[in-house]
Amino acid sequence: MSSITFRRKLGLGGLSVEAVLVDEPFIGHLASKIAAATGLIGSINIQTRRMADGNIFIPFEINPRLSSTHLFRKRFGFNDLLWWLNVLNGKGYYYEKQYKSGRAVRYVSECYFDMEKLQK
Repeated sequence: MSSITFRRKLGLGGLSVEAVLVDEPFIGHLASKIAAATGLIGSINIQTRRMADGNIFIPFEINPRLSSTHLFRKRFGFNDLLWWLNVLNGKGYYYEKQYKSGRAVRYVSECYFDMEKLQK
C-alpha cells in the first residue's frame, strides 16, 4: 500500500485549487487501515479534517475512485491510475517517494477561438 498526502485549498464548487505536499504519518496509517478493512484494490481518496489539537485527523469522506487531484499526484511521482491498471492486469506496481515538499496550483484561464470581426 502506498499513499500521498496533500493539504488542499478549495475553490468554486469544492474543486482543489491548491495542493501542498505534506508528511502526515497518521493519515498514511489511517489510509492503510481503511484500505485493508474494505479489501480495496485500486485507488481511494480519503478526505479528513484536522482536529483542534493538530495531531488527529477525522475522515469525513472516503471515495474508492480517482480524484480531481490525480494530475497533482502524478506530477509528484504518484501515478495511481497506471498502478491500478497494472494491478488489475497482474503486473503489480512500485512506488518510491520522490519529493519531500512541493505545491501545485490549478488555475482557470479563458481561451478564445475562431473569432472573426464583422466587416464594416
